[in-house]
Amino acid sequence: MSDFDKFEAKIINVVDGDTCDLIIDLGFGVQKKERVRLEDIDTPERGEDGFCEAKVFLESYIGEKIFLETKKRGKYGRWIGTLYDKMGLSINQKILDFGLGVPFGSDL
Repeated sequence: MSDFDKFEAKIINVVDGDTCDLIIDLGFGVQKKERVRLEDIDTPERGEDGFCEAKVFLESYIGEKIFLETKKRGKYGRWIGTLYDKMGLSINQKILDFGLGVPFGSDL
């Protein structure tokens, strides 16, 4: 992935472990708020075991500079994307590595 495929962003709200609201820097002083569904992962829904842990993990990135790679909108109109931390590591993959979610298809 080249830097031209990524947008700098900040998480401003976490819905659950795989969905969050971002302020995305589009360049030239232009920002846009979007709800993003994390690609290829699924985390527990509210009321299910593990919901709080997955949500708190994603909330730990609120206010930090992250990067968003996205290619399409899903069937519910949300952007589907991969988030990267400031070190360039996939936050989506970290959620899987820490056992907070499971792999899932990208037709969300």
